[in-house]
Amino acid sequence: YRWGGGSSYSTSRFRARPKIPRGVTAPERPAVATLLYVNSVQEAFHRKNGRYGSLRELADAGLLALDVAFDANGFKRARYAFRVTVEADGYRADALPQGPIGRPLLVDDSGIVRFEE
Repeated sequence: YRWGGGSSYSTSRFRARPKIPRGVTAPERPAVATLLYVNSVQEAFHRKNGRYGSLRELADAGLLALDVAFDANGFKRARYAFRVTVEADGYRADALPQGPIGRPLLVDDSGIVRFEE
């Protein structure tokens, strides 16, 4: 429905939520990029299989290509330890800093990276 020549009901108040939190520092950017990558791989796996996958399942499906070694629980990359957990209806990937610089981050099946509280 359109009225008065306007193009839609949408206003700037309803813009899509950004996928990256505000205030990300330079040392946190590689962790954010890695979480966004894990999210895209999980989404691709979910579209194909109807569920989210473990790191091993993602790698076996040919979707996960990391530049570091990983085990069943996670991997370490760019001064962060990453842990991926899968549940029946979703997944969660945590990034925990391995030093004094950086804050814990997470992404889940919402696709939005957030600082862990």
